[in-house]
Amino acid sequence: MKKKVFSFIFSFLLFIVPIIGIEIISHYIYEHYYKSDDVIYPLYWNSFFHSVSNPQKAPFLFPLKDDPHIQNVYKDAYHATIKNGLRHTPENNLKANRHFLFLGCSFTFGVGVDDNETLPYHFSQKLKDVRVYNFGLPGLGPGETLSLLRRKPLYPNYEKIKNLPVVGVFTFFPDHINRTALNFSHLMHSPLDMLVEYRLENGEVSGGQYLFESNFPKFVLYHVLKRSKLLRIMMIKQRKKWEKKNAKGIFQEPSFSEKDTQLTIEVMKKIEHEFKELFPNGHFYTFTIAPDIGFIEKLDQSGGSTFGAKNVFSTMKNLPDGHFNPEGLKDLSEFIIGNLTKKGILNDKDLKCQGECY
Repeated sequence: MKKKVFSFIFSFLLFIVPIIGIEIISHYIYEHYYKSDDVIYPLYWNSFFHSVSNPQKAPFLFPLKDDPHIQNVYKDAYHATIKNGLRHTPENNLKANRHFLFLGCSFTFGVGVDDNETLPYHFSQKLKDVRVYNFGLPGLGPGETLSLLRRKPLYPNYEKIKNLPVVGVFTFFPDHINRTALNFSHLMHSPLDMLVEYRLENGEVSGGQYLFESNFPKFVLYHVLKRSKLLRIMMIKQRKKWEKKNAKGIFQEPSFSEKDTQLTIEVMKKIEHEFKELFPNGHFYTFTIAPDIGFIEKLDQSGGSTFGAKNVFSTMKNLPDGHFNPEGLKDLSEFIIGNLTKKGILNDKDLKCQGECY
């Protein structure tokens, strides 16, 4: 018995000691050579998601200028105001008769830009008599968006607007497939405590629990891996390769498994279905930004409401980390307005002006 115990301890140490040694060396290398290149949003996440789960605690104002890692990625630190658990949009028409909900991830939220530079803000400035809502969830995807739509109340004025022709627009990004499937490739920069797990069973979407509730072993494993400096260094190097290709205009089409793609399609259809239950007279559309992987076309063929499948938005005016800069977001708002006009949701009379409006 003692020999078995000793053998087990020896084998365990033989396995764990080299790993600890590698991590110690990786930690030193990370701190001295890679930390300044990392993209992390601890203050940003904590404040934002605390207000999402506890909307009565809002509003929050959290300047990011004190975080050197944020400063390294964005030339000027930015402010993000959170009210009622959502990114605040200034100069919003509170008495408007038309309401637009913008859903998605950090592209919708507006990572790296001020409150008056986000996608919903630019959209609101181009149109008359509209109020916009920023439901962007930085670092997350369709699964968490579906859960956010189930929040009670969805928004303080929900009862007043629920029977109006509210329009929902989801900005889809290819990595949302990884995020929906909870693949590890995107989790290094996502708040694990907020991840929601969905599954596809017999063609139907099931689940909807937080990952720590539905799959605790996976949750623990991801936490351990996320703290690995070796893995973080590898992710940073991979991101730098992507940025170099992006700068040269070289876009490598990502590949995803059919299973993960189908799960994401079904979750997106579920989002549209539940949105229309919330707003019976409303409209919902999904579109994607470059690179195009054919997802929107597949979603459209599966019964989802989409636009831009043949004319994907691809201006790609980016900040250093890949998020859109203010000009890119302004272009994106005009792309959305153009497509909603083609759908008959908007017309020329809705525009404040042609060209530059502000």
